[in-house]
Amino acid sequence: MTAGWQRRRLGEADRLWAWAGPEHWRMLHLITRGPRYTALQARKLSGLVSDMRDIYQSVVLTHNGVSYVGEPDFTHLMRTARDPALLLWAWEAWHNALGPPIRPLFTQAVDVMNQAARRGGYNDMGEAWRSELEMGGGVGVRAVVGRVLDQLAPLYALLHAHVRHALRITYGGDLVPRVGPIPAHLVGDLFGQDWTALLDLILPVDPPGEETTPRDSAHGDATHSIKRHTLQHIDKYDHEDAHGYTYGDAHEYTQGDAHGDTTHQTRHLTPENKQRTKHHTPKHNHEAEQFFQGLGFPPLPQQFWTSSVVGREVGREKDCHPRSLDMFAPGDYRMILCEEAGGRIGAGKEEKKERLSVAYHELGHIHYFQAYSHQPTVFRDGVNSALHETIGDAVHLAALTSTPPTSEENSLRRLLRLALAKLPLITFAAALDTWRWDIFEGKIDEKDYNSHWWRLRLLYQGLSPPSSRPKTALDPAAKFHVPDNTPYIRYFVAGVAQFQVHKELCEMSYVHSPSPPPPLHLCSIAGSHTAGAHLWRVLEAGSSENWAWALQELTGRRELDAGSLLQHFAPLTRWLHLRAVTLNLTLGW
Repeated sequence: MTAGWQRRRLGEADRLWAWAGPEHWRMLHLITRGPRYTALQARKLSGLVSDMRDIYQSVVLTHNGVSYVGEPDFTHLMRTARDPALLLWAWEAWHNALGPPIRPLFTQAVDVMNQAARRGGYNDMGEAWRSELEMGGGVGVRAVVGRVLDQLAPLYALLHAHVRHALRITYGGDLVPRVGPIPAHLVGDLFGQDWTALLDLILPVDPPGEETTPRDSAHGDATHSIKRHTLQHIDKYDHEDAHGYTYGDAHEYTQGDAHGDTTHQTRHLTPENKQRTKHHTPKHNHEAEQFFQGLGFPPLPQQFWTSSVVGREVGREKDCHPRSLDMFAPGDYRMILCEEAGGRIGAGKEEKKERLSVAYHELGHIHYFQAYSHQPTVFRDGVNSALHETIGDAVHLAALTSTPPTSEENSLRRLLRLALAKLPLITFAAALDTWRWDIFEGKIDEKDYNSHWWRLRLLYQGLSPPSSRPKTALDPAAKFHVPDNTPYIRYFVAGVAQFQVHKELCEMSYVHSPSPPPPLHLCSIAGSHTAGAHLWRVLEAGSSENWAWALQELTGRRELDAGSLLQHFAPLTRWLHLRAVTLNLTLGW
């Protein structure tokens, strides 16, 4: 959209307010909201963002004769390596390659965006971004983030303590303290937002015929005892725990002021390997689509399967972020989904699980496009960006429960893996956009950009930089959404809302059943046309309705709340709590 075209449409819409009726107010609101750029500002911001993206997508670094090409290679390395020296190199190399050159461009972009936001009637660009969510205005979003983080704090502190304990056993006390923050390069993720690579460190899978017990050198027997006791009760539904665990004297956490063997082997993908990978529609995409159709969703048109690009695309190795596209033509929706989005060639079980998760997420976008395709163009969008991110993940939660766990051990691993994926993402999203909001508001001097980032990472995530950071660093630029200039708080909202949606769909799928719904972590909506029809009705409204209406319809509540998430993880919370007492873990940092 050019700035000139936008100005003309805004001027026309402004004149319509005088005589428009209520049926048009929503349209006019959507057309006229947001920052207003002059032609010069639009060109300048476009150039700055393009330059930042180019820097991000051009990173190629070599270590010990192995070349690592862009985010996919570095992400794979951080998830699979266990050599702390290699992990430190990868973390520092990635952050140092991006932060210094992006920093001056980011600073200029902040100034341009704030000017446009003020022309649109906002105090700053952070307020403009928050207003898109329609969650009580700009100030309201900050309040919601704080309230939800308070709800999640006890569970997150338990998870953090167990991760820190496992890393201390793996890497030793010189690298990982018994009390305090976790060095960010050890959590199994380039950004610190997905800790699923650490699952086997916390809850190892023993060889067949041996006891399946998480052990460590100091507490193996005690851990085995407490795990055996807890697993006997993990699937018993306790109504008193329905909204989270109540802590006793053993809970020491107080909120602060505020992916063995240490060798590493990597398969470097040569041009010949890349050429052999075809554009295809992998099994996990069809598996996810079958689940959506089982809910009564209409099948996707054949054009989707033939026009989408799925697999490693030659020439796009460095730019491999999943995308879902509405082409605004009848039946034309497309997906770009690289192999790297969920794992590499020859990926392990955990990375294959992530591939399936990404497939559900992207198909959620595609079916949302499909549902509101009949709407006028102005309403062919989600209620807000957060709901668009919620749908596929909520359906994936339902799919996870459609296959009953084979044992209490399997049930626990499933919950632990889910917690390691969801909770760090929620806290990371809060830190990232709080950091940008504070900068937009002018609270932080440019020289303090990076130190403020690490204050927030410590406050929200209990993570610290693995080494002293240079004055030129801008470590948030290591995350694609910063140079891409994309708000991230939508993933915070989606990370919580998906559990609310799952709970409501679960209860709805049992409305005609003589039995009550099972616990949320075991509740499946597979094949429920009742749940599917209810979800579809909200999706087909597009953006013609607001966030409060959609949340009320989907969850029975008009506000974001972590109660459903805590209820989903209640069995895991009990296990983490009992194990923390046994191991004498200190909560907090």
